Amino acid sequence: DVALRETLRDFAGAQSFRRDIYRRGVTGLATGEHLDLLDALTLIGLANPPRGEAGIEFSCQLGTVTGDRALYGSLLDALARGPLTLREARAMPGWVGKPLTELLQAFALLVSGGFAHPVMPGGAAGEAVASCRALNRAIARMNADGTSIANLVSPVVGSAIPANLTETLVVGELLEGRDARPEQLADNLVAILARTGRKVQKDGAAVTDPGEVHRLTAERVNATLGTGAEFLRALAIVD
Repeated sequence: DVALRETLRDFAGAQSFRRDIYRRGVTGLATGEHLDLLDALTLIGLANPPRGEAGIEFSCQLGTVTGDRALYGSLLDALARGPLTLREARAMPGWVGKPLTELLQAFALLVSGGFAHPVMPGGAAGEAVASCRALNRAIARMNADGTSIANLVSPVVGSAIPANLTETLVVGELLEGRDARPEQLADNLVAILARTGRKVQKDGAAVTDPGEVHRLTAERVNATLGTGAEFLRALAIVD
């Protein structure tokens, strides 16, 4: 019984029920049309999780599941290089010949685990980019004034992504067209933190030595401009 099966799955997963969607009858897609739509599904990487000997762990509402290290690792490696379509993933070693449902499950786990996000078709269009950057500038200005909004928005995924304070402030400086040299950005961030009375933290404790404050801030700025820069560009948050 399809309805009973879906109801039990919703109960097991603690899913809330939606009452705002009504549909009369069911019209299925043709097999080829269905596969074309699935093949066009594109993910972009958000994080690279640790890979234990047993595999990669995903937390979900039913508990923790472990994905095969080799299979999920290949998907994460591909995502680290750029957006990945389902069509491309189906042709990857290890996934060739596997049931499509297994790959769809892998994509779903990567998304639910926060390691990837579906790409919005046409999300990097000019109007969407301009709107998102205006919001990111506003977030950066608010954080510079003392708030703590731990997100930036991306037109590529059409959603917010987690971001730490340094990342939001660096993005704000770049979007405002200010000096992008790492040392200058570090100076600017140190001044912003001092103006709002916030302390740089290390191992859960406030750092009081000015030299150490500047060193840690510069280190975090360099991380944002280094390993984080490609990620920010891929999400069209900055150029």
